[in-house]
Amino acid sequence: MGVGESGVPVVAAVQVEVVKLGQCGGGEAPSIAALFRANASGVSDRERAWQLLQCCRLAIYRSCDEVEPGMFALLTDLFQQPVIPAGVLLPPVIAADGDRPEVLRWLDDQPPKSVVYVALGSEAPLTAGILHELALGLELAGAVRRVMVDEEGKALASNAMKLREVLTDQGRQETYIDDLVEHLRRYRGCC
Repeated sequence: MGVGESGVPVVAAVQVEVVKLGQCGGGEAPSIAALFRANASGVSDRERAWQLLQCCRLAIYRSCDEVEPGMFALLTDLFQQPVIPAGVLLPPVIAADGDRPEVLRWLDDQPPKSVVYVALGSEAPLTAGILHELALGLELAGAVRRVMVDEEGKALASNAMKLREVLTDQGRQETYIDDLVEHLRRYRGCC
């Protein structure tokens, strides 16, 4: 993050997440609550992030319009400053010898359409209790069957394929990075 002559931050790189506490599992609520409690510095992590956003001139958000339509316009309006997409994380680079990470080799060995991916995020610790609760919830909801077999699953599969095209388009992601670098150059000059 650069600092202008007045000591005011020029750019803030932030990760913004929208959390509905009513939807959090028992393991996430304490982790989320901790973000709002003062830490050793006497200021909560959320308060520090909010203060940074209030005094910077540009915020960077790791996503893109194709993944989160309307998010950048909303955040720009909320923060009253430009919020620039940085694109999404690119897939891991495979070693020159073609060696793939162990998890990818395991996936390669599984029959097609036999593995369910569940995104759990990285903000809260995963406990055995949460994992059992998640598995039971998926089973009771019949979610896996709907996604894998029923008509509803066809629309979800189609959307997933469209999203896959966006996320694996290296040129598109590099364009986001190029645009971000250009924004940073432009904002560097206004300090």
